[in-house]
Amino acid sequence: MSLLAKMKKCLGQMALQEVSIDPSMKKIEAEGGAIELSLLKADKIEKVTFSTITLHEASVSEASLLAWPEDGNNLPLFWCNLTRMPGMNIFINDFTPMTDLVLYPQYGERYLDDLLLVKSAAAEALKEGMVDKSFTLSTKTAWALSPHCTVFSLADEAVPRLGSIIEEYCKLYVKLWQDAAKIENSEERQFSQKKKAAVRKMMKENDPGYYFMVNLFGRETTSKVFDFVF
Repeated sequence: MSLLAKMKKCLGQMALQEVSIDPSMKKIEAEGGAIELSLLKADKIEKVTFSTITLHEASVSEASLLAWPEDGNNLPLFWCNLTRMPGMNIFINDFTPMTDLVLYPQYGERYLDDLLLVKSAAAEALKEGMVDKSFTLSTKTAWALSPHCTVFSLADEAVPRLGSIIEEYCKLYVKLWQDAAKIENSEERQFSQKKKAAVRKMMKENDPGYYFMVNLFGRETTSKVFDFVF
């Protein structure tokens, strides 16, 4: 089972519903690469995007899940990503806050304390294949991530063990989703909506794969894919 299929199965309790998309966006192929996309939605969730991007010449592949909460709900963004390239595999998992953790510390207490526990368990399970458990992302997107984000550099032999680890992250997110409610404080709700828009803009404008994709698929197609994913 692929990692994206595993993610979809693990998030099944959210009663995800497939959203029909332009058939031309489901699979995009060009000489040297391919992109596969799917879109789902659920209660309290604006959209869940699944994407697989393969760059043949560079031997690079990326599988990614982004679950965007609806405006006004006190849920974080769920991001799970695995990028594989020769000699390096980067695994990212985070519950990206849709608010400020200093202004609204209760948000961090609710969503990030358990995330730290799951991250610690993941580091222990992957330690035999761990290259770097504090890998530094060069993209500005790192500014948006939570203090307990997972950014691991893994050896090839560790990748098959990611299935059970992703399942734990998904289980925790499902629990948070089940308990999620509307933000009652109007000031916090407005801040959350601004933060989500800013996170979306930052991720879209600072994706490190943008220039590789433009070279293969063209600027127009790449822009459409980024609008879809983010």
